[in-house]
Amino acid sequence: MVQKNNSKKKRKGKKAPTMKRRYNQMTFSITADEEGRILIDRDELGRFYSEQRITTLYSETRYDRDSGKPKIVSRTAGNEGFVHLDPLRNIVSNYDVITCADTNRFLFKNKEVCVCASVRSTSEIYDLVENAKFESLEFSVFFDVKGEINPETIGWHLLITEIFPKYPDLAGKKICLVVDSDLGLLDEINRREKPYYDNFFLPENVDLAYASSDSSGNALNSLIKMCDRISNEICEDVEKGNITLNGFPNIQGDSYKLCGIAKLPKSE
Repeated sequence: MVQKNNSKKKRKGKKAPTMKRRYNQMTFSITADEEGRILIDRDELGRFYSEQRITTLYSETRYDRDSGKPKIVSRTAGNEGFVHLDPLRNIVSNYDVITCADTNRFLFKNKEVCVCASVRSTSEIYDLVENAKFESLEFSVFFDVKGEINPETIGWHLLITEIFPKYPDLAGKKICLVVDSDLGLLDEINRREKPYYDNFFLPENVDLAYASSDSSGNALNSLIKMCDRISNEICEDVEKGNITLNGFPNIQGDSYKLCGIAKLPKSE
């Protein structure tokens, strides 16, 4: 949601906040063998794995807050029983393309309007996610979202079903979609045990990764902030009249109305 900057000038004598120590952690859910043992090994590529039955499998970057509750900075899933301790290494190992989406909301003519901005990588990922190049994809504008529906998931749905098909080079590619919502559901969504939106399950070539929008520390957080900035700029342009919604058709969805999907003009 578009929020005003409420930050205040630092008062004299006020102690500056200290940077919390970040660390990586893996989470496994493994069925023990007949003797009650759980065996985990590491291969020559640095991936951790087990030959026993695995369900939950992911790694994340986190830090401990003063409250004692950990703050999750980013999380990525393992693949086919293998997982790296570093969440970014999971992306390098498992995906061809990185995408990211973020939705913001604002009031327009007494209606809450949602804008989902998205980006994609345009270069080979190779060993460092930080070195990948990105470009903006189309943005979607929708409103009249039913109360129980998370608008973020509608943005994901429009990206997967309406925007990805516009890019033939994405066909058959393994895609990582970075989001900043529904962290507690992502593991089940990635296992195709739970739909990501309504009754829709993820396509086989798309997995979700998580990055916090209010944290910094790695490339995934930077992507969320990039999408958040683009989405906010579009919201502001609509409010100022620089982008008009009058020409968009109102398409009735099951749980929302779609104003339209458009591409941002390239800056001169």
